[in-house]
Amino acid sequence: MSERSDYTDDRGYGDRGNRRDRYDRRDRGDYRGSAGYDRGYRSSYRGDGDRGYGRDRGYGNRRDDRGYNRDRGYRDNREERRYGDRRGGYQQGNRGYDRSDQGYGDRREGNRDHRGYDRGYDRDRGYDRDRRDQGYDRNGRGRDYRREGRRHEKGPRQGTLADLVDYLHVLDNRPYAAYRDTVGHYRASEGWVLHVDYVQPDPYAPPTRIRIQAPADLPGLKLLAEHDLTSTRDRRIAVGDFLTRELHRGFRGTNLSIASPGQEILERCSVIVSAPAESGSETQADDADSPTAPAAAVEDAGASAQQDDGVVDLFTALTESADGDAAAENAAAEKPASAEDVTTAEATATTDSAIAADDFAAAIGSTEPVDAAVAGPPAEPEFTEPPSAASAPEAADDESAESAQSDAPAAAAAPAGPEFIIEIRARVALPARGRSIRGREAANIFSHDLTREVNAALDLTGERAERLLAHVAALEDHRALTQAVLDNGWVSFLADGSILPRRSGVSDEPMEEGAVPLTAPDSLAATVHLPHAGEVRGTAVGSGVTLVVGGGYHGKSTLLSAIERGVYPHVPGDGRELVATVPDAVKVRAADGRAVTGVDLTPFISHLPGGRDTAAFTTTNASGSTSQAASIVESIESGASALLLDEDTSATNLLIRDARMRTLVADDQEPITPLVDRVGALAQAGVSTVLVMGGSGDYLDVADRVLLLDSYVLHDATEQAAEVAAAQPRETTALADFPMQAPRVPLPSQRTQRGPVRTRSRGTDSLTLDREDIDISDVAGVVESGQAEAVAHALRALLEQRFDGESTLAECLEDLEALLDDEGLDALDRRPAFLVRPRMVDVAAAVNRYRKLKLA
Repeated sequence: MSERSDYTDDRGYGDRGNRRDRYDRRDRGDYRGSAGYDRGYRSSYRGDGDRGYGRDRGYGNRRDDRGYNRDRGYRDNREERRYGDRRGGYQQGNRGYDRSDQGYGDRREGNRDHRGYDRGYDRDRGYDRDRRDQGYDRNGRGRDYRREGRRHEKGPRQGTLADLVDYLHVLDNRPYAAYRDTVGHYRASEGWVLHVDYVQPDPYAPPTRIRIQAPADLPGLKLLAEHDLTSTRDRRIAVGDFLTRELHRGFRGTNLSIASPGQEILERCSVIVSAPAESGSETQADDADSPTAPAAAVEDAGASAQQDDGVVDLFTALTESADGDAAAENAAAEKPASAEDVTTAEATATTDSAIAADDFAAAIGSTEPVDAAVAGPPAEPEFTEPPSAASAPEAADDESAESAQSDAPAAAAAPAGPEFIIEIRARVALPARGRSIRGREAANIFSHDLTREVNAALDLTGERAERLLAHVAALEDHRALTQAVLDNGWVSFLADGSILPRRSGVSDEPMEEGAVPLTAPDSLAATVHLPHAGEVRGTAVGSGVTLVVGGGYHGKSTLLSAIERGVYPHVPGDGRELVATVPDAVKVRAADGRAVTGVDLTPFISHLPGGRDTAAFTTTNASGSTSQAASIVESIESGASALLLDEDTSATNLLIRDARMRTLVADDQEPITPLVDRVGALAQAGVSTVLVMGGSGDYLDVADRVLLLDSYVLHDATEQAAEVAAAQPRETTALADFPMQAPRVPLPSQRTQRGPVRTRSRGTDSLTLDREDIDISDVAGVVESGQAEAVAHALRALLEQRFDGESTLAECLEDLEALLDDEGLDALDRRPAFLVRPRMVDVAAAVNRYRKLKLA
């Protein structure tokens, strides 16, 4: 290729294709700049316009130079590391703009006293390692922000809530990652403490995790002591559920969020009322890869000004001047000793609980020791009613007295402090503008939104106090009613005046207008006495086979739905507060495509084409009748004492097979034995059935009672149904026995695929374990997304820790329930905020739908 001549166009650009030409121009000294090189621009264009590249953009033929003039622009004295020479147009360590050429003049570097700081362009950009500030004036508070961030990763911050608000103002317009420096605990003037446990890494990540701990002796919480609302487990659950609803209502329209409750009063981890010993020393990491802060116990009001020597105070980090850096470094060097002392003290306080937790984990087959931070003391005896509901209060007092006597030594050894602590777990989406911090808005969230709603929720006076007492009474009455149902051998009890219809298909709230209150027929009426509601009359649905009949749209499915939801207590005003069902009742339905693993289907399916075994049937794509038959067998194995079925959601060929079809298709050609032939034997085995049937009279022969709904009015049609069955007899096909499923023994499952660990739920319809989706849309007992998420965590715990190839599924479920009784929902995850306790029969349903389940 021929060499091109020296050529320059009228814009001042040199010929970038001729290296020798550029070298000649450089040798002639036609260019300005400290480095002396540029990208081919002439001196008449941007005198300081070189970009720091050496020689040319092709870097020449010298591989050891790479075009950076040998040392990449660093001075020979690398200790200084001033970047003045590296940046071609910069003059000896400053920005070096030629203000006469650029036109900035004094306007860019003028007096900035009105803003209180400069941009750090004077002398250097803070790269000098001997300087720790970036030029911020702020009356001597200047710090190198990023360097301070590194320093304070060693420990949490503590201070007042006002300190946090001030610091958020300082962080305004900083990079979003600077939010991480807010991890710590901050005391509010009202007496509660805010804990920032984990900060989201970017605006699109899951929200920041926060906790509020408030002692139960705050002025607004006197109601708890006056009415003894923390004496039993049920009362503490009711208080936590009530506060969750108050906070959820108040957080609407803000960046704050908390678990969204439904119409049921359930055990939640969003608000926990516990003794200080149950809270434990929370010093474990929230996540392995995220910043954490130990949970501070609620401090004395006068001790907030005293700072721990081993913990860097936030306000001190804000106000410390550059002159005190040496002293700060010395204190940091001495920090491990004091931190060790603190750790030793905490470890001593939690040794007993940690040992007990490890022993329990070993007893249930856990492969990992339980963290002392989540290990609690043995669970208190649950508040249960005696056989006579009328004597429930006396029995509760006796149990409380016994519990108090047994816990007396522990209480005497406990340190002085509040008897109970209320812990609120919530989330906050920290605001951003792009990826920059909106500090003023974040400060407003903590100083106004959070403070206002927390103070309002913890003010249990006036009308809020009345609603709380009604909330607690509703839970205790339902517990007493459930005990009465069990004691009398009923399946369900529905009080007179209950409002069963719901507002719509997407709302679980009661119908406002046009609802017909339930009234018990005299032949089915029973009376119970409850602690708060007193004497209550209602419909008692006995054991055995109960048939619900009536015309279309007359309320059959509505009645069955009320019985189904009666396993849970409901909030005051729901209409179903005094509807109670045996706790382990299960609604079964057809679910095309679900997985079935090792289930004995011989009670319903005797043989299949191709000689497939039905005694241990396995498939990943079950049909409607097969899936419902498997659900019945699985529910009985998991301990269900009552089955609820609706013909609208059932496989017809599994429910009935009339005389004409029996004549057309011989028995030896039909593998399915309908439920109508087995339901009587199932009742004899102790499993009751409530069945909605409006299209077939075959069940009239086997029903123990028949409930007729006519325009939403309940009637007892048992005698009338017997007369119809006698007048129109059919051939008896009922079988005398019901073969029970042999206990299945699941094998442990370990992760074999690479990728992120996912344990989550999507509403109440689906679970996700890593890359496996589990459809639980047919599990009617899961009524909240928090329950579904808890089921997902419980499933992972069973698969990876409890299943051992020797224990049966029922034994593993019993151990899981004991673990939840002992440690609460914290046993499933680290400081969860949205989990709701599920029933074990629903956890078993998720296990049975897991496609990778293996059996011994």
